[in-house]
Amino acid sequence: MLAREIVLAERRGKLLARAESLRAESVGLLEGFQPVFGAADRASSVAVWARRNVAVIVGVLLVTLALRRPKRIVGLVTRVWSTWQLYRKLRDRFDLLLQQVNQLRRRDIQI
Repeated sequence: MLAREIVLAERRGKLLARAESLRAESVGLLEGFQPVFGAADRASSVAVWARRNVAVIVGVLLVTLALRRPKRIVGLVTRVWSTWQLYRKLRDRFDLLLQQVNQLRRRDIQI
């Protein structure tokens, strides 16, 4: 029994050393991708900021358009407002549909 435990401990040590060397090798291989990963992280951060600050983005766009073409802003505001209202209605209906689907799934699981 003791000999088997010794063999297993030696094997475990070898496996741990192999895992460490593979980990170091993979880190070395992935260093070339670091700029790509950095760009993806920045893009993700920008997307999160944009989702949280939609009103700021829309406001800046509207002010910019109002300064560049003041006559067209009224029509644009009307279209944007209509689109926003449609989006809200569709989002609410879609959320309701998802809730109903989830309720049906729960019923199927319970049966």
